[in-house]
Amino acid sequence: MKFPGNTAPVTKEEVHRVVMSMKSFKALGPDGFQLFFFKKYWPIVGDELWRTVKDAFRLGFSDSSLLETQMVLIPKVDHPVSLKEFRPISLCNVAWKVISKVLVARLRPFLPGIIGPFQGSFIPGRGTRDHSIIAQEAFHFIRKEGSHPLSPYLFVFCMERLALRISELLQEGRWKPIKLSPGGFPLSHLFFADDILLFCQASDDQARLVASILEAFSRSSGLRVNLSKSKFVSSRRVPQRRIDILGGWLGIGHTARIGKYLGVPMTHGQPRCADFYDVMDKIQGRLAAWKSKLLNKAGKLCLVKSTISSIPVYSMQTLWLPQAVCTRIDQACRRMLWANSDNTRFWFPVSWDVVTQPTEFGGLGL
Repeated sequence: MKFPGNTAPVTKEEVHRVVMSMKSFKALGPDGFQLFFFKKYWPIVGDELWRTVKDAFRLGFSDSSLLETQMVLIPKVDHPVSLKEFRPISLCNVAWKVISKVLVARLRPFLPGIIGPFQGSFIPGRGTRDHSIIAQEAFHFIRKEGSHPLSPYLFVFCMERLALRISELLQEGRWKPIKLSPGGFPLSHLFFADDILLFCQASDDQARLVASILEAFSRSSGLRVNLSKSKFVSSRRVPQRRIDILGGWLGIGHTARIGKYLGVPMTHGQPRCADFYDVMDKIQGRLAAWKSKLLNKAGKLCLVKSTISSIPVYSMQTLWLPQAVCTRIDQACRRMLWANSDNTRFWFPVSWDVVTQPTEFGGLGL
């Protein structure tokens, strides 16, 4: 595929446009600068930054210090005890951020032709909601009683090259996908960035094929699949002996519940309150960080609208929250809005049904 214009010299206007589009205050890299400095003093430092970016595109990185990064480990859980419970974040120099941003801006018009149809990220119009819904439907199909013995679901962190190989095997007839309905679209994999779900029949040859593809991908790319973070789920009709054999071929463990995918719990049947404990914990964490007695009613209302009420919205895009969860969220909102101190007892002068009405009807718009 050709990318006309991507080899053209980088212009000063292009670099300036990229710098102004980036956030001013982010975590510092090894250079110790933030974008705000380059925005404010662009007439002074703009030419030097432009020459650095232009030379990087034309000659490569002659100064290796531009590629230096600082690694920061962000805990994924409250009390991490192992490295896998941390998320590594790389803090880069401003010059490298600008170089990569210019490259992305040039590639963006061509991304639909580069990234496959099963990839949900980086393409306008695609998002986590679509893949969450598809994964939810697939999980319902596989786990329901009487379904065909299909699939392990394999959670791995891989890349687009793996998806291309899977598509090739699908066209060759070697990969046996699943279908959610008679005559439906064959579902073999779902991508969002480097998170992937693999769908195939629960047979020995398919398990061996999956294992061999992942191993070949690791050898060719140098990226090792983290098997400790990978799980597979099978239909209820798959006997335990077959599950043990599949787990041996795949080198990963079996689970009855798929857990979360893209931050949304994958459930079969009605969602449970336990599936949304993290949502309620986030709300309680926000409340604990605020001192409600130091805020007036307008400040409390602003916080309730902007944070507490918005936390469950992401999950609600694809799932119906249990009534008990909704009740607890409403209780947290009421306590934040009406309580005068940290005491648990409080009274509210207006009915909650009135408070939740739109402002044009006399409510507070909650």
